[in-house]
Amino acid sequence: MRFILILLALCSLATAQEPMTVSVRIESYAEFSSPPRLVGNRAFYGKGSKVSEGDMGFVVVKGDVDAAKVRAVRAKLVGNEIVMESANVTQIGRKEFAITGLGKYSVEVTGFIATKDSNGDTFLAVQELEAFPITLGDIPPPEPKPNPKPKPDPEVPPDGFDNIGQRIAQWSAGLPKRTEVGAIYLKYADKLSKQPSFQILEAFTGASADRVAVLGTDVAKYADIVAKINADIATRGPMGKGVVIDYFRAMARGYGAKVE
Repeated sequence: MRFILILLALCSLATAQEPMTVSVRIESYAEFSSPPRLVGNRAFYGKGSKVSEGDMGFVVVKGDVDAAKVRAVRAKLVGNEIVMESANVTQIGRKEFAITGLGKYSVEVTGFIATKDSNGDTFLAVQELEAFPITLGDIPPPEPKPNPKPKPDPEVPPDGFDNIGQRIAQWSAGLPKRTEVGAIYLKYADKLSKQPSFQILEAFTGASADRVAVLGTDVAKYADIVAKINADIATRGPMGKGVVIDYFRAMARGYGAKVE
């Protein structure tokens, strides 16, 4: 009888010392803004109700532990610094955890065993597993909405410079003070036309200086347009006065200035 009691005590001790292990599974999910209606193996939902879909990892902690904690992290390089990024871990049962995230994570599992010391005080013994990887599929990003290209001003007529006026109308749509900039080029086109001593270089440098003065703090918003216009001019080689006059007037129309 005594032998049987000792054997039972040993069996009980062996059961209490069952090592901590985990089981891992990955399931796909779809998330909806409103609950879908299930009919058989089909899910019905309203248009636009489906928000996202992806993978979710489930970790079940086994063994003789009273409580557990699960953490999923990955290293991310931000500039010159390494930042630890955590996945979202939700405890859905006493020893079951759901992990949502994108990409590959390192999963850390910690178990806690409640024991009492000789004074009867309860404390937690900690047991840790070696970290293991889990990879969760990416949620497809929403398709970016195309930025509608601004339509050229219908009042901008075609010109002999591959329609530079219409192109400028597109590039400058919505920019501040665009008609004031157009008036600058119209002014220097008139100067070239009416003042025989006025030179092409003076027209370009004067227009550039006036543009900077008129735009003030908005000058940076025109940097891309100026670069495109300069690139276009560079393809045309030397231009005489008459060509520059026509080019400036086409630019003025593109910026919205009224050209007679």
